[in-house]
Amino acid sequence: MTRTLSLVFVALLAGVASVHAGEGDRVKGLVVERCAECHVVPGDAPAPANVGAPSLEGIAFDHAKYTDARIRASLQQPHWPMTQFTLSPSDIDALVAYFDDLRSAH
Repeated sequence: MTRTLSLVFVALLAGVASVHAGEGDRVKGLVVERCAECHVVPGDAPAPANVGAPSLEGIAFDHAKYTDARIRASLQQPHWPMTQFTLSPSDIDALVAYFDDLRSAH
């Protein structure tokens, strides 16, 4: 899974960027640290709290509802309980790319 993440994190809204070594690991850590508490994360993350949050795969595969622009906007101005998180622009870019990766992996 980590290899897949590091190979596919190249599509960003603003264009194509080169993948740095370890980017997949960084994003996986970010997803587990910031998302897994409420969202089901594919792979080996612990089970989330039952707060009604959609799974990350559910977000990725409902591209009509969860466009890259909507994901980006949601991460820039998070809703409760996400208000405790402040994400950098590079974290947001990486998370948008993560959803693109989930889409392309299937």
